[in-house]
Amino acid sequence: MSIYQPTNNPWAPRLQVLTDEQIKQLHAASLEILERVGVQVVAPEALELLHGAGASVGHKNVVRIPPHLVEKAIETAPSRIVLYTRDGEPFVFLEGRRCYYGTMADCWDGYLDPGTGERRPSTLEDTAAMARLTDYLPNLVFLHECGFAEGLDPQLADRAVFRQIVMNTQKVIGVGANDYGALVDKLDMAAIVAGGEKALREKPFIFHLSENISPLVHPLHALEGLLLCAERGIPVAYWPIPGAGSTAPASKAAVVAQANAETLSGLVIHQLKQPGSPYIYGGIPGMLDMKSMVISYGAPEMFLMVAAMTDLSHYYEIPMWGTAGCTDAKRIDGQAVMEGGMSLMQAELTGANLVHDVGYLDHATVISPEYIVLLDAILDWTHHFTAGVPVTRETLALDVIAKVGPGGAFLTEDHTFDNFRAFWYSQLFYRSQLQDNPPELSQKVREETLNILRTHQVPPLPDDIVRELDRYLKKFGGLPASKRG
Repeated sequence: MSIYQPTNNPWAPRLQVLTDEQIKQLHAASLEILERVGVQVVAPEALELLHGAGASVGHKNVVRIPPHLVEKAIETAPSRIVLYTRDGEPFVFLEGRRCYYGTMADCWDGYLDPGTGERRPSTLEDTAAMARLTDYLPNLVFLHECGFAEGLDPQLADRAVFRQIVMNTQKVIGVGANDYGALVDKLDMAAIVAGGEKALREKPFIFHLSENISPLVHPLHALEGLLLCAERGIPVAYWPIPGAGSTAPASKAAVVAQANAETLSGLVIHQLKQPGSPYIYGGIPGMLDMKSMVISYGAPEMFLMVAAMTDLSHYYEIPMWGTAGCTDAKRIDGQAVMEGGMSLMQAELTGANLVHDVGYLDHATVISPEYIVLLDAILDWTHHFTAGVPVTRETLALDVIAKVGPGGAFLTEDHTFDNFRAFWYSQLFYRSQLQDNPPELSQKVREETLNILRTHQVPPLPDDIVRELDRYLKKFGGLPASKRG
């Protein structure tokens, strides 16, 4: 399994959309929101933690959080989080401006079948296919529990999706849950794979993802998961999705300030439960399209506001949960390539750390394996661009220039032979002048996708671990033999 491994490259071009003064203004505005307006907190344990730390609990469990609690939580949150492979090898290093990518953030019922080209509900077999595809692609390092287990009891299906993914990838897994019990079970199943709860805490190959409800509400199920992960030391990405004009004011600065207040208040609760437990900051501040009444997933405003939150995350020195590689387009067309590619470049240049939703179509309702393969190739392009221009005595090659001299040629020089492989080459994009009618990009992407799904094999889990996972699922009825994979 080979992947692109980002570094904190000093030569990399960088983008910061906020000035240092704007960052301070937005931070101050978020503190004012938390102290003056407050957030609604439903979970009794979270209320007890906040009240005990000096926050004011008022009518309908609205909690006003003083600035010093926020500053203390920022201080205790780790600036570096390491995620591991399924086999316990260090794999993802969330720190600085290192940028990693993965697939969508939850289950979906829209699957664009690469074999037929038709949209249909997803199956448990599609979940396995998505896991194998992500396992193969070198520019993706994590995936989420993507897919439904059609025909299975919902309680079994939620756990079966996790089993299917952990069987079919060695990479990092983002874990959601329908309820608290499902999250407990998934963490327990992950512990089976890792070799126990202590081993999972020390080398987590999973992280939990959860959301509050905008504006300014922390619901019970989200807080229960947040507190459980803090207790067990499982990294958690906890983020809001405020929509400008619907669940947030219709101005970019206000949306970012509100989103920042929401994720910071989640951080306060998390760190009060267990200081130093790994927390991933973030948000998907979007905008309501007043013509269609949907939250756009390809609008420039969304990616600009995500970039602003990335600037804030660097200011706080807390890893950032980013969003890119997604589109409002319903199929892989020019709009999908433009919105997906532009957003990936934005994430790379701003240095978001853990970037999800690569491969989403139709404002986050459809997943396409082909789109993921295409975006992986675009990511390869962006990685070469953001490698920057290292300027050293060696890279300047002044001696080679002097040797060849005016009017000479470099093709036969050893320096050329030693360095040309560092140039970017793609299996999908066309350069040659030898073919008058090269195959369409869409055809090449489809063929590559189907070939990966047909041929890529993931090293299997040990038989005793598979049996233990299947025994765990028996309390929910157990998987039929045809679904075990």
